[in-house]
Amino acid sequence: MDSAKLLDGYIDDLAALLDDPDEGLRKSTVGILGRISPKPPPKALAYLEAHLNDKANDDITTGMIAGALLYSGNAAFIPEVLRFAEQRPQLKATIIQSLGLNQIATDEALKFIHSAFQDPTLYQVAVDAVGRMPRDARKGFAQDLAHVMEDPNTDPRVAEGARQALTQ
Repeated sequence: MDSAKLLDGYIDDLAALLDDPDEGLRKSTVGILGRISPKPPPKALAYLEAHLNDKANDDITTGMIAGALLYSGNAAFIPEVLRFAEQRPQLKATIIQSLGLNQIATDEALKFIHSAFQDPTLYQVAVDAVGRMPRDARKGFAQDLAHVMEDPNTDPRVAEGARQALTQ
């Protein structure tokens, strides 16, 4: 279904809800605007981008906005979201997950994922993201994946995921 056509005349009305004090309503609005099919239209993305740094949003809502911008397929949002994630380290796992789900393999995205292999608490999400990448991109993570597999403190399921990502 083409929800972009269905919602076209309502984007301004929906976007007004991004300023509502109710966090649940804002989350729902982000979910609607960010997942318009087949892709969110530029107008919806502009509203979401404007609310990326909104202090009223909790980390979940902010992560949803960042994820929607990455999902859009607009490469211009990638550096902006990655810079934002550097300022909000608690969102790093969410951003890495979105990069993997959307198979974003730009140089800056891959560098961002590489940095996650420095933090054992991010191994799982980094391994998952790499496992979703095209084969050519996965090759660049061979050392990182081997490190995860060799780390005696790595959860065996994460180590197995690293092995699979390496050999796929």
